[in-house]
Amino acid sequence: MKLAFDTGGTFTDLALLDDAGVVHTHKVLSTPDDPSRAVLQGIDELLDMRQSHGRDVAAIFGATTVVTNAVLERRGARTALVTTDGFQDILRIRTESRYDLYDLKLQFSEPLVARTDCFGAIERVTVDGDVLVPLDEAGVRAIAAAIKARGIASVAVCLLHGYRYTEHEERIGALLREQLPGVAVSLSSAVCPEIREYDRASTTAANAYTRPLMSGHVAQLEGELARRGTGQLLWMTSSGGVVPGVTASELPVRMIESGPAAGVVAAGDYARRSGNGDLLSFDMGGTTAKLCMLLDGRPRIAPELEVAHAARFRRGSGLPLKIQSVQMIEIGSGGGSIAHAGPLGMLAVGPRSAGAAPGPACYGLGGAEPTVTDVDLILGYLHEDSFLGGTFRLDRAAAQTALERLARELQLAPERCAQGVHDLVNDAMARAAIMHAMDGGVDPSRLSMIAFGGAGPVHAYGVARKIGVRRVVCPLGAGVNSALGLLAAPVAVDVAASAPVSLNQLDTGMLERIRARLVADAAPALAAARLSVDDVTYTFSADMRHIGQGYEITIGLPELSTPLDLFTSAVRVAFRSTYLQLYGREVEGTGIEVITWRLRASGAIGTGGSIRTERCDRNALRGRRPVYFEEARAYVSTPVYDHYALEPGQEIAGPAIVEQKESTAVIGPSGHATLDGQRNLVIALT
Repeated sequence: MKLAFDTGGTFTDLALLDDAGVVHTHKVLSTPDDPSRAVLQGIDELLDMRQSHGRDVAAIFGATTVVTNAVLERRGARTALVTTDGFQDILRIRTESRYDLYDLKLQFSEPLVARTDCFGAIERVTVDGDVLVPLDEAGVRAIAAAIKARGIASVAVCLLHGYRYTEHEERIGALLREQLPGVAVSLSSAVCPEIREYDRASTTAANAYTRPLMSGHVAQLEGELARRGTGQLLWMTSSGGVVPGVTASELPVRMIESGPAAGVVAAGDYARRSGNGDLLSFDMGGTTAKLCMLLDGRPRIAPELEVAHAARFRRGSGLPLKIQSVQMIEIGSGGGSIAHAGPLGMLAVGPRSAGAAPGPACYGLGGAEPTVTDVDLILGYLHEDSFLGGTFRLDRAAAQTALERLARELQLAPERCAQGVHDLVNDAMARAAIMHAMDGGVDPSRLSMIAFGGAGPVHAYGVARKIGVRRVVCPLGAGVNSALGLLAAPVAVDVAASAPVSLNQLDTGMLERIRARLVADAAPALAAARLSVDDVTYTFSADMRHIGQGYEITIGLPELSTPLDLFTSAVRVAFRSTYLQLYGREVEGTGIEVITWRLRASGAIGTGGSIRTERCDRNALRGRRPVYFEEARAYVSTPVYDHYALEPGQEIAGPAIVEQKESTAVIGPSGHATLDGQRNLVIALT
């Protein structure tokens, strides 16, 4: 059997694929103080429910928010940065660019390393590899002594041209490990061997900052699971593949979008099964909402992302990370997002979240502030007796009390305040979706939406109406969809190396050397994942630009062993057509150059299995309850259906509520729904 878990901000979701290809799901509250506690609790409970044992599980797949939360909440290890002497301020100077030219009070995300913990190593290598200043090893030992005296737990090493000439970084790493046993050392030449020193330093610092925490999390879980007799534990990366624990421990920065990427993999699995390739993936959990566009069933993979933005949606205000990542947009709107009075006394929602502890007021665990979940309960989208299949009773009175307190502060009627919160959240997510799609040159209204996460199907109808989307799919098991995506994810290792060269100057020997380096860099992780070389597929790409330009676009490449003339001709055509598609023009009279070479080494796509429900004779109609709908501007007596009692092809006219164990789908008056052959709920909007 295969088992998957996805640790979210509020719930930890689990899915077990048994020998018969049937998926069994489970959900437990997350434990933010120690995420592994919820994971182990959920695994034990799920195995007990199936009367199985750890030794029956051949492999476990995990997605985690440990790295993300450490960066956002600044709970990582105290970290030092060692760089070329004179560049100690690289994390603060950044690139000197301004994301808002006229804002005199511009704010940037604070670096993860304190300025007093940034050290300069005396050395200098030119861009061509000539050693101008030899490495001062005595100086490195003195830096190690200062690091030891300060009790620093992790070190990032990022020299000026370390991406290409690694000898000095490797020697510094060896000296630091010799002088500082037990201290984690991250080298930029291993973490991010790419051009642009600020981005590389930011990425290496984030890796070092989160490495002790992630290493401890991986070691603890692997130890506990070994005692239970389970198979190997593999971890989801930000680019949608899984890697072994040793890779997750050494390169945690690549796990920073672990959970969201798993959800996108699940959306891609649905696209392959259904033949509906152009999708907007909408994943709304307890803390955040994630939106991703898939074209022909595939998400775009970006060579970089930015996290911890100081200004919402403003590129350049956060911390850049040079890692392969599923291209998506993420906002702080989830079921646990707290509604409050903003700076101008107006209603605002998030980004602060109640999370799992204390949770929304209706959880009855100590939360006193109104959240999106509390509002959804009051508006009738959720019901206190059917949340999580009736295993977790909600406290309506507590939700009402929390909302009334906010309504008094805003001088609103409680019902109007609740309606405002719900609409404000939907509007924020719709605007983010439109922005994300338009950035990719796509009209979002032509896409179908697949909605999942605990809160996704609750809000999908309202968000779709604002975007103009006409078809929404709420999959069976929507509340644990990211865990289901893990079961289908392939082992995949992404590596890169910057080696700038003009297409006209490429030769066969250079291509052979680049290919050999990339394959060698990927080999250790593939071996640790126990993947046979015969089962590996190599996919090459490159970041390219016109000579003289400052930034690149990513282009898929033929196999690097392709004859040189055929290779350069195909690459030139691919670059020019992609450039024309993106920018609507061609640049004449200038050459083309490759800056960074990339490789994805991957195994076969996994089998996600299917959730099967036993045929039940109970009535699909559970009853009716008052539900607020914006079209009616009133509460409407609405039928409530049991998803598991519906039959494929059965039609449901809106307004209606369809309840699953892990989520609830809302169908408004302008929609009607039916169950497809896989028992997914498909909502058509008119």
